Amino acid sequence: MLDRCFFHISDEPSKEQIDGYLKAKEGAAEALRGLNVIDALSDIEFYNRGAVAKPVPSTNHIKPFLERQVPDLWTYYCCGQHTDVSNGFIAMPSARTRIIGLQMYKYDIRGFLQWGFNFYNSQFSEYPVNPYMTTDGDGFSPAGDCFIVYPGPDGKALPSLRAKLFKQAVQDIGALRLLEAYTGREQVVKLMEDGSAPIEFDRYPASPDYILRLRHRVNALIGGFAAK
Repeated sequence: MLDRCFFHISDEPSKEQIDGYLKAKEGAAEALRGLNVIDALSDIEFYNRGAVAKPVPSTNHIKPFLERQVPDLWTYYCCGQHTDVSNGFIAMPSARTRIIGLQMYKYDIRGFLQWGFNFYNSQFSEYPVNPYMTTDGDGFSPAGDCFIVYPGPDGKALPSLRAKLFKQAVQDIGALRLLEAYTGREQVVKLMEDGSAPIEFDRYPASPDYILRLRHRVNALIGGFAAK
């Protein structure tokens, strides 16, 4: 399983902590040799100095990493990404949660770091909470941030609406990549932005039916090419 696991040294270290980060990285180097190591961080200086080979910036701090053309870039969001960008908070409209798929396709984002899956506790795990009654970690984070599944019967996870929307976002990526195989990437991006706002991480079409209309067009084009 090790080739499917990802390890990290720190969580959002600041520029002032680079030296300490490098010492921690050196201490873990032998144990992590040959394994996948990623780090959630939003300061490009860690990458520029070679401290981190695989940075995972948040969606509201990703622009410098895109401009730097970091290869195989990942991204993430959590409690801090609440203004302009997509997220999976319960209070957000479905279109805002699902748009992440189009954004990741346009910028060729190769991975997404998900927090959290089933964190049913207060901050620092001081005590458990009932996620059906308490959706914010007892005031720890925006509602829905701590988990995307609910505990179901017999230990089975029940998906939230947010989880289903993220699945649809990933399916959107798959559909766009399939169309790209027929038309090329430039044409797909042009179709995505045709008559709408540009697709950026902090700027995108906000219409509730935008993605549905786009998928109808994408699906029709794929069907037409496949029938030839």
